[in-house]
Amino acid sequence: METPSVLKMTAEEMVTDTIELFELLNNDKRHAWAERAREDEEFRFGKQWTAEQDAILRTRGQLPLVINRIDPAVELAKAVLTANNPTFRVVPVEDSDNQIAIALNGLLEYIWRVSDGKRQLARLVEDYVVKGMGCMIAYVDVTADGGRGEVKVKHINPLSVYIDPDSREDSCEDAAYMMVSRTYTKRQLLNIYPQYFTKIKDATGDLITDEIHTDAVTGVVEPVFEGSYNQLHEEDDEYIRGYERYDKIWIKQFRIFERWSHREIETDEDGIEEYMQRPAWIINDEIYTEENEAAKTTQQLLQEYQQQQQEYEQMLQAAEQDPQVAEMMIAQNIMPPTEPTVIKTNLRDIYENSDELIEIVSVPLQRIVMHVVVGDKLLYKRVLPCTEYPIVCIMNRHTGSPYPISDVSLVKDQQRFINKMKSLLIAHTTAATNVKVIVPTGSNVELIRQQWAQPSAIIEADFSEGIPQPVQPLPLPNELYTNIQQGKDDIEYQFGLFEAMMGSNNNAPDTARGIMMLDEFGQRRIKPKMETIERGLERLCEIVLSYVQTFYVSEKIFRILSPNNSLTEYAINRRLYDDAGVFTGTIENNVAIGRYDVYVQGGSMLPSNRAAQLAFYIEAYKEGLIDRVEVLKKTEIFDIEGVLQRIDYIEQLERTVQELQDQVGKLQGDMQTRERELFHTKLDNALTKEMANVQSTTKDMQRDQGLAKARLSDVVTNAAKAAQLEVEKIKLEEREKARTQAEIDKRKKK
Repeated sequence: METPSVLKMTAEEMVTDTIELFELLNNDKRHAWAERAREDEEFRFGKQWTAEQDAILRTRGQLPLVINRIDPAVELAKAVLTANNPTFRVVPVEDSDNQIAIALNGLLEYIWRVSDGKRQLARLVEDYVVKGMGCMIAYVDVTADGGRGEVKVKHINPLSVYIDPDSREDSCEDAAYMMVSRTYTKRQLLNIYPQYFTKIKDATGDLITDEIHTDAVTGVVEPVFEGSYNQLHEEDDEYIRGYERYDKIWIKQFRIFERWSHREIETDEDGIEEYMQRPAWIINDEIYTEENEAAKTTQQLLQEYQQQQQEYEQMLQAAEQDPQVAEMMIAQNIMPPTEPTVIKTNLRDIYENSDELIEIVSVPLQRIVMHVVVGDKLLYKRVLPCTEYPIVCIMNRHTGSPYPISDVSLVKDQQRFINKMKSLLIAHTTAATNVKVIVPTGSNVELIRQQWAQPSAIIEADFSEGIPQPVQPLPLPNELYTNIQQGKDDIEYQFGLFEAMMGSNNNAPDTARGIMMLDEFGQRRIKPKMETIERGLERLCEIVLSYVQTFYVSEKIFRILSPNNSLTEYAINRRLYDDAGVFTGTIENNVAIGRYDVYVQGGSMLPSNRAAQLAFYIEAYKEGLIDRVEVLKKTEIFDIEGVLQRIDYIEQLERTVQELQDQVGKLQGDMQTRERELFHTKLDNALTKEMANVQSTTKDMQRDQGLAKARLSDVVTNAAKAAQLEVEKIKLEEREKARTQAEIDKRKKK
């Protein structure tokens, strides 16, 4: 049974080998573990007394009472470990893949939601706590999304998982093989695999039952577990066992590096042949592998060639007419343009003709091969794209073997102790409320019983043969009640859960801050379980990524609705086209390329104290460290987007009002300035008017004064002139007199 040969087996050999492998895996140790796991499961649901213990108690007149403290602890562990969805973080190995990593991060969250991941995780946690191991598997649901298919994850019952008994790792990564096997009806198989109708109808085989029987008696409820058979099916329907077998194989993986595109491709043997047959175009010694891109480039080069040819012919015509143009063409060595060469070939010819353009390296790579067998028929086989098993097993108390121990196994004795003490307590209470009386032999017991039961009865008795003696049971010690409480505390301590985490107010601090700190410190006991589950989820996400990079090859747009009603849209494998609608050869967010690491944010699934967290974020907001969007995310407000829109609208209105108020204030200031200016203007006008009046009066006075001066001057001038005339007149008269006298004297002389 060598693993590398599984691909070479015929269908009959594979069926025989798978059934033999199942018998090997379903050994005594595995069967003992399955019985213990089923017993723990029944114990959790209240089947906590064995048949022998039940018979002894009923013989004593005691009730086999069950005070189930395990089921509430399991439910609380589920609630604590699945309080929130895990927060995934995809980290690219190379910085150039950061944008794709963001899209992959959204895709992981989308896959978690379409798989109903929270419910699947809750079932895993329940198996982890009760059975000791929880299992999930990554798979492709080809019928989802309208037949386009989806990568999903789901829970698997660990009792249906069979692991290599020589595995030593708690993750089962070192297992040589794994198997998922359970019984189906043929009707169920036809619903799951309708394409294999004939094989399923013809399948036969010895039925190995899934039923597991324990010696626990019926408790308060009678649970029906997986693997329990019923008669609800038609007579022509029958049970048959199905096997999903997973083996590790080594295959040839080819890494192809194209030097012209600097692109690296990883493929298998079938893929390398398909790659070699791809068409290619060599255009002017440049290689193109996309037909649209090659056609576009060819058309562009032909247009350029035709334009250059036309220009060259025009230059020749000019050279025939102008010798200088001809000399210039000769000097510049202008030659006729070269017609573009287009050679259609394939990548095989390019590889064979030139080893430098394509480098191919063959490396061995581990893969998982899955065979699906039903009864004695092999339905199909498939090589999965992952290097590890798609089944992720998360073990609770790992023992170095694939048979872990659960928390329930470790607290069954404490639970039995509580049940025993409670049964004794009720038996003692019953005895104390029913008085026992010792009477002499030969007494009329029936008469005494009748008279004893009558209230205020007067009983006549003869004490010559002895006095009746009532007997009371001894009081129970107070230590008994303390021991019962101690048993409850031990169960909670083993699970890492405490009364404060259940909302109990016993011994609770008086302050809200004290309660919050107690709740935070109380989670430290359960954090190791959380870390184990987170590591398992990280392995699951790595497997999911390997499926994603292989399955999602076409364009896909998906949206994620957050609890706060915010919608985020992502797109992967988006082909980019130019304005003419021609594919440019670029694929945006191509998830098929690159390598990535996946982390689950520590503690993201644990519950958080909402009031304390909100107060912390509010303080950070007040300090200006974060914005209000982050604060609103931590509230229970459903329509955060609507709230933010309304806040933005209100702030916009407030800004508008503030701007209007500023404008009004500015206008009021301007008005006051204008009023002051108007006042001063009026004052200046009045002053100017008065000054004009004064100046007018002054001018009038000056004019009058001037007129008076002029008149006075005229008077003086006239007076001066009159005086001058008089003087002249007098002088004239004197001259006349003198001339006359002279003439007289002359005459006298004569």
